[in-house]
Amino acid sequence: MPLAMGALNLARRTILDATVRPAVARKNRLQNTALTRALVGAALVLSALGCGAVSTQQSLGDAQKQIDEARKLEGEEFAPYEYTRATSYFQKAKKLTGEGMFEQAAEYAKLAQLAAEKAQDVARLGKERKLRLQKFAPKEPAAPKAPAAPAPPAPQGGK
Repeated sequence: MPLAMGALNLARRTILDATVRPAVARKNRLQNTALTRALVGAALVLSALGCGAVSTQQSLGDAQKQIDEARKLEGEEFAPYEYTRATSYFQKAKKLTGEGMFEQAAEYAKLAQLAAEKAQDVARLGKERKLRLQKFAPKEPAAPKAPAAPAPPAPQGGK
């Protein structure tokens, strides 16, 4: 009898495994997926909050590099509008960073970087134009030499 009960239990378990376990496994998978999504979402939110200052500092650093490059290309002289715009945006970004408004500060830093890149382009063009004008400008003819002053007459040997 015990052998027959064992076979019967085995048959019941096999049927149970075939019908119930996939549903349970599917439910567990869905719960795991939902939990995973929630954890990933929370991690993204926390990383976005925690890294706001870091990404803003990186944006400010990139903008500062571009402004320095524009200064080296004499952007103040050849692209005053673009250079001033870049420095103004940069100052605004620094101010917003100090106030803890990192997202807006990052936007202004990006605008400063773009304006500085534009200043670099305009400064390069201005320098090239200045060099072309110097190279191809009509040469002024050399001023004619003034005739040499006549030598004073030699004294005559007379009385």
